[in-house]
Amino acid sequence: LSKVIEDIEEKFGKMSVTRGDKHVFLGIKIRFPRDGTVGILVDNYLRDAFGAFGEPLTKSVATPANKDLLTIDMRSPRLSVDRQQRFKRVVGILQWACKRGRPDVDLAIAFLRSRVDFCTLQDWTKLRRLLLFLQDTIDDERIIGATDLRELFTYIDASHAVHDNMRGHTGGLMSFGRGVFHSRSTKQRINTGSSTESEVVGVNEYLPYNIWVQNFMEAQGYKLKSNVIYQDNQSAIKMETNGRASCSDRSRHINIRYFFVKDYVKRNKIEI
Repeated sequence: LSKVIEDIEEKFGKMSVTRGDKHVFLGIKIRFPRDGTVGILVDNYLRDAFGAFGEPLTKSVATPANKDLLTIDMRSPRLSVDRQQRFKRVVGILQWACKRGRPDVDLAIAFLRSRVDFCTLQDWTKLRRLLLFLQDTIDDERIIGATDLRELFTYIDASHAVHDNMRGHTGGLMSFGRGVFHSRSTKQRINTGSSTESEVVGVNEYLPYNIWVQNFMEAQGYKLKSNVIYQDNQSAIKMETNGRASCSDRSRHINIRYFFVKDYVKRNKIEI
């Protein structure tokens, strides 16, 4: 490691080097507890977000959002210019920080990010709720580790027609057995006709990240011996495993491009 540092400094100049089990990089606190894991804490960024919000946060909440998170009230008044600017700033801070240290609030951030161009009083209330939750859990540390770097676990789920335009929402994450190293929560790009179709689309949308990790790990010398995708819809699993053979008359309209998943199953690249 010292030789690597010397080589870098020779080319780019003197660096500030810290050694030991605790480090701070770009305001992110990084801890190595010597048990094969790494701890990541973004409390400084959360405090910046609280300050940028500019209003007292005195209530205690148990979750980052209510059940109406994805509901848009078209009658809700638009925010003042000052609040719009603060809304955009706070969401920007949270998007950057939470992607690195707080994947548990991905869904709330994903929705609020979609509202920055037309934020209303309803959105402001939802942002306040998220900040209250983060304030109560500010010391929660993200832990990432692995039980085996050759065993990849992927979890994908989808909610059908939950957005105002009746599109679904996909959530996915990957782990090597200890903590989550990648997560994604996004509105689906097309409208679907059933919950099963939403599940198939969800796997299709998140699978490229799984493929990238698989290729990356193999390039590092870790050929995966197990790559399992978990989801909770038996009909979708059968479609992704068998392709058209498992399509009923009600599902034959699903575009064939979504069955590229079946090709990876057939080649033993993934198991569902």
